[in-house]
Amino acid sequence: MEGGESSAQIIKNAPCVLKADIWTHCGFYQLKGTKELDKSHAVCKVCRTQIKYLGGNTTNLRNHRSRFHCEKLTSATKKTADPAQQRIDEVPSTFPPNSEKAKTITQSVAAFIAKDLRPYSVVENAGFRHLLKTPEPRYKLPSRSHFTENVIPALYNGTNAQLLGRVRRSATFFHRSAYLKEKQKCLGLNNHKLITDVATRWNSAYDMVERFLEQQPAIRATLLSPENAITTDLLKRCNGEAEKKMLHPASALDARFKGLPFLTVEERLENYRAVTEEAASLENERTLRRTEVIDGPSAPKRKASSSSSLLVSSLGRSFTDTEGTSVSAERVSSTAGDVVTAKRSTLKPEHVDQRVFLQKNLHIPKC
Repeated sequence: MEGGESSAQIIKNAPCVLKADIWTHCGFYQLKGTKELDKSHAVCKVCRTQIKYLGGNTTNLRNHRSRFHCEKLTSATKKTADPAQQRIDEVPSTFPPNSEKAKTITQSVAAFIAKDLRPYSVVENAGFRHLLKTPEPRYKLPSRSHFTENVIPALYNGTNAQLLGRVRRSATFFHRSAYLKEKQKCLGLNNHKLITDVATRWNSAYDMVERFLEQQPAIRATLLSPENAITTDLLKRCNGEAEKKMLHPASALDARFKGLPFLTVEERLENYRAVTEEAASLENERTLRRTEVIDGPSAPKRKASSSSSLLVSSLGRSFTDTEGTSVSAERVSSTAGDVVTAKRSTLKPEHVDQRVFLQKNLHIPKC
């Protein structure tokens, strides 16, 4: 509660035990006839208004200052600031180049460029630089040439080393595998053992990867052997005759699985025969429809290759609603086309190789 003013009395400073900044602007009157302070009410030193003081609670005093003397707030803050505290303008403006925080952000930017096929020039875009400054103003984004010549090549080398390590472990595991030999024989592959690279031999890493790619169908078939829990579970759910009648021909028409490594030789031949008969039946139907539509010998004729492609496409759609995807080599070429665009036509060949490799092999945890 605010009381009346008294210009005759002297406002005494608050005792030193009261250290809140508000006491710079407030004090107490003395009790009449004594030297004791009247602590029931505090007194504003600016307007001499008496304010109800409840032993230690300064809320009423602060409310009075904010309502009637707001110009005193800034000055009070400045007077009570700790001189030993570091000021904002004295804090380092940027991270040191070797700080772990700066390295982590730089690696994340490099992963963004590599995985999303962004151009190197994205680090020079004003919007992207503003985006990085918002969560961490102290981070200084490196130059475009730094990413081109240092960060992306280092990321490429690290990813390449991880991939070689995975191939090396697989080669060691399957080096003398009896299951691998069975799959090689079933798939008609050469009975070659997997090779492990040797640090002291040139091109041994290349030989290891080349042999791994040669035997990759056998390795994949071995991993998908009946002992595998995934295959066992799929067999339980898709072992009916109706499912086989749909899934086996669909697999034969898919470029990824047309070898049918999960079937025996007899089942594979039977499946190919059924697909061929279905294709012949479909071609006969198309011929009859075309004969009914065509009127006269001058009608255009389709090329055999185009007709065959349409036949396979139609046959594939008859077994599954989802069309088969392109093979891996075509997907790599498509990725290279995304990297080398009109705005990025001057990339060096080694940079193109790095970008395509990282886009396909760099692993980023899901968020």
